[in-house]
Amino acid sequence: MKFFINLIGYILLVVFCMIAVAMTFYSLFYSFNIVASLFGSVVAYISLIFLPFLWGATPLYALFAYGDWTLLLFSYGAIPVAMIGIGISGFLSSLVDD
Repeated sequence: MKFFINLIGYILLVVFCMIAVAMTFYSLFYSFNIVASLFGSVVAYISLIFLPFLWGATPLYALFAYGDWTLLLFSYGAIPVAMIGIGISGFLSSLVDD
């Protein structure tokens, strides 16, 4: 029984972390599209490496300019999703500790 509970915990951990990574990549590409439409693709590529504050400000810009919460949710919501997965996995593993 311990093996299956630990297995379920690890599977949930992997699933939640994969969801968080997918959310991060979605927000990266969505932010890139917004920066590219505002400043051009050259500035978007440069800001990808040298100006990361544009990636932090883009979700707020999308919220205030377009009224779109999606980018804000995906950008800043990936960490809580991963933490929920870590918490569930830790809880399940604490149930079977000797």
